[in-house]
Amino acid sequence: MQQIHKIIWKIHLWLGLSCGIIASFSGLTGTLYVWQPEITSMLNPKLLKVENFSKIKEKTILNSAYFLATQNEGEVSKVFLPYREQQTISINYKNGKTLYYHPKTRVFLGEKSVSIQFFETLLKLHRTLGIPTIGKYIIGASALLFCFFLLTTGFYMWWKAYKNNLSKGFTMKWKPRKKRFHFNLHKVFGIYFLLPLMIIAFTGGYFTFHKTYKSALSIFNTSDKIALNEKAKQERKDFFIRRGNATN
Repeated sequence: MQQIHKIIWKIHLWLGLSCGIIASFSGLTGTLYVWQPEITSMLNPKLLKVENFSKIKEKTILNSAYFLATQNEGEVSKVFLPYREQQTISINYKNGKTLYYHPKTRVFLGEKSVSIQFFETLLKLHRTLGIPTIGKYIIGASALLFCFFLLTTGFYMWWKAYKNNLSKGFTMKWKPRKKRFHFNLHKVFGIYFLLPLMIIAFTGGYFTFHKTYKSALSIFNTSDKIALNEKAKQERKDFFIRRGNATN
């Protein structure tokens, strides 16, 4: 039993040093990106804000986007309509530039700023660590390892130590030795945030392995199963009707 406990402790330690670092980086970049709409709109009012935007009709915006796209036909990569903090039309060109236009007057407002580029880079780092192709799998795999192994091994050790005195496991001692203080901090914050961290890690893995998630979670979709069963029954029924008619 003692040997198993040592193995679990080592798993928790090494996953904490590997997956924990990646999860911390992902969490930090994600937290910063939460404030992206407020910060970018504050720093780029000329590019992203329009006076009396609420009075501009959707048809006018679509006409402006169509006009701007056709004016540069063959050079345009993507067209972005107003969304969230952005009230202007932005166009990505094949040469790599992104330009902003007024959604009604079609007036050129300027080129993508450094602050907008910063948050775009931040999002890439959050999703892929800046590593092409395999980066998203590193993030996704570390999130699932964090969820199912790091947190569960941590809970196991906490339960093993405090199952006979749960209140002690939830209590923080503020004046022990420095090393013990860090351990208590880890213990208390770990147990209080166990469930939120599990939810965050599990849902974070979805963005990498969404097809696997959908396939696994489809077992709960009973309405689709019923529909498929009914369809199969109807197909069998139609088959025997056609067979009977052919025989007659």
